[in-house]
Amino acid sequence: ELEETINRIPADSVILGTPTDLGRYLKLNKPTVHVKYELQEIGRPNLEDIISRFLEKVGI
Repeated sequence: ELEETINRIPADSVILGTPTDLGRYLKLNKPTVHVKYELQEIGRPNLEDIISRFLEKVGI
């Protein structure tokens, strides 16, 4: 499904910001660029707070 969705979008290229380069596993019909990034949390709520609240809300 992901491959089909990406191939259907009207774009000149695709930026992949996933931990792994999905372009190695999917047959995509447009050029891709794999980017890496780091998250610097400043203040609250931070990512852990947000995920914890979500998990509580859905009962996990």
